[in-house]
Amino acid sequence: MTLLEKVIGVEHSGRVRGIGGNVCPSASFGMPRHSISHANVSSSYNLSDQHVEDSEKHVETFEEKLTGYEETKEKLEETKKRLAQNENHLATLHRFLQAKFGSELPTFNLDSS
Repeated sequence: MTLLEKVIGVEHSGRVRGIGGNVCPSASFGMPRHSISHANVSSSYNLSDQHVEDSEKHVETFEEKLTGYEETKEKLEETKKRLAQNENHLATLHRFLQAKFGSELPTFNLDSS
């Protein structure tokens, strides 16, 4: 037995020498007592991070779809305007031909319904 062993005593597992009885390193140095609970917190953070990433991807997808929808809507409005212009031109042409050729011109229905 050494002098240190006589003063401090026999070493016991789970005890830090010089701090006192029944003190373990986790309590003294702020280390978690149960690494499992620490792992659970870590995994829940990972799940939260994954959920945030998934949500951000969904938002990006919806924004892309919305942009595509808005572009399609604009094109549809332009197409409707051109169609109305073409119908006006066709009606004007039909009136001109009727005035020019009268009864020789076959008639047709201009209704778009």
